Amino acid sequence: MLRDRNTLKMVAEHWECSPKTVRRVIDSGALQCIRIGRVIRVSREAIAEYEKEYSWGGTKTAPAKSYAVRPASDAYQRGREIAGELLALSAKK
Repeated sequence: MLRDRNTLKMVAEHWECSPKTVRRVIDSGALQCIRIGRVIRVSREAIAEYEKEYSWGGTKTAPAKSYAVRPASDAYQRGREIAGELLALSAKK
């Protein structure tokens, strides 16, 4: 049974595959996830959307691995910038 937010292991158990396979699908850009530092969570809705779009008999196949910058890494970098700004502000006080 899937929860609102699922670990790679939980998704892998649902799909009966390895967590490494789930990570490759995420890295390809086909499955949306939430990254908080090194923690990765996949929403139930993202899993359902992926299954709908890439299920057997559908018209699409999973895309090849993409080396483009993912939005999650941009958000991570922006978070680091904000943390640095907050530290600078607190040091001024």
